[in-house]
Amino acid sequence: MPIEQVYPDVYNHEELTFRRWSMDDAEALSAASNDSYNALAEWIPWATPVMPIGMAEDLCIRFEDEHYAGKDFAFGVWDEKKLIGGAAFHPTGEHTTNVKVWIRSTLTDKGYGARVLEGLFDWAFKEWD
Repeated sequence: MPIEQVYPDVYNHEELTFRRWSMDDAEALSAASNDSYNALAEWIPWATPVMPIGMAEDLCIRFEDEHYAGKDFAFGVWDEKKLIGGAAFHPTGEHTTNVKVWIRSTLTDKGYGARVLEGLFDWAFKEWD
């Protein structure tokens, strides 16, 4: 059942942009996933040792379909035009949502994880009841 929260296509927080995945992001998603496979493998079900562009396109389509169906809300997280990772709100009940974040392995230990979480919580607590 779709939830009633508002998940816009784009949300900006300071220098970060949270943007719903689209087909235009497939190449960046493929590269970031390939860079990060060792870190993602244990936690992210769609991670593969090598993600071809076609697989990333399929994943972007799935994320977009789930977003518009109100089921699940995955976003690319961008710092200007650089994909730094992904984030998602995974609804688990009427008033509960899990938050997941992954930072591209080549960009870890640069403070992005904390900034992404800050942006997600800012969004949730300012925009939702």
